[in-house]
Amino acid sequence: MLGQWEDAAKDLHMASKLDYDEEIKNWLKKVEPNAHRIEEHRRKYDRLHKEREDRKIERERRRRRAQAQAEYEKAKKQEQSSSSRKPGGMPGGFPGGMPGGFPGGMPGGMPGGMPGGMPGGMPGNVDFSKILSDPELMAAFSDPEVMAAL
Repeated sequence: MLGQWEDAAKDLHMASKLDYDEEIKNWLKKVEPNAHRIEEHRRKYDRLHKEREDRKIERERRRRRAQAQAEYEKAKKQEQSSSSRKPGGMPGGFPGGMPGGFPGGMPGGMPGGMPGGMPGGMPGNVDFSKILSDPELMAAFSDPEVMAAL
């Protein structure tokens, strides 16, 4: 046996299933308490390790959530400060207003510079003011045939 109580208990249980004997029963009475104590000890420490791992995962989840919340708040604050710096804009709270004036030079109080563009301050959109500042495109847009085709 020499300290291998669990293996001894397992072997003795198998032996008693194959051929029941009073001597095996006596050995089991001596071996089983130690095997049970070892098994309880192992379960206790497995449970403690699992709880520790769960707490670690939960701390990491909270940290990531707090970081994401902070980044969201920072982006929201930056968006609010950038939208509040732009004068004008469409009434009703459209951020950044409608860029460009009306064709024909009719002022509309709409910040921007090119007709028909989307707001340049919206994240994820293409900056049409840079695209439309291309001289070749401006020449094409001034051509009446091209404008009629659009």
